[in-house]
Amino acid sequence: MQIVVDFFDYNCASWVKKSPKRSKKDGFNLKAFGDMALIEIMAFTNLKKKEAIFCKERYFDKVFLFYGSKKEENKMIKYFKDKGLKITKGKYFHLMGKNDKGKAVKILIIYMRKNLERFFLLGLEIV
Repeated sequence: MQIVVDFFDYNCASWVKKSPKRSKKDGFNLKAFGDMALIEIMAFTNLKKKEAIFCKERYFDKVFLFYGSKKEENKMIKYFKDKGLKITKGKYFHLMGKNDKGKAVKILIIYMRKNLERFFLLGLEIV
């Protein structure tokens, strides 16, 4: 039995995809990984070519670099939050829509409990 459930908000995804370009119009200096050449991603991340290709192919978030002062950074974060988007900062910034993997798993478990006598659910993280 194969179950396919679509939890993805396409309108939000479209906005996230275009956000770095839109925000540049509002004066923020960003560079999205999706807009970078593989060689640039490899230089910033120390990834090999094959890994950099996967890094560039993002479906649920947009990874980008931000160039500016702390004040400009805070303004940029507020800009995205005001648009209803989530933004996280680690080594790079990640811009996300209304997708939530935890919520999706909970919904899937409820569905499976209602429709299947027995099931086994396994989650893996590849590192």
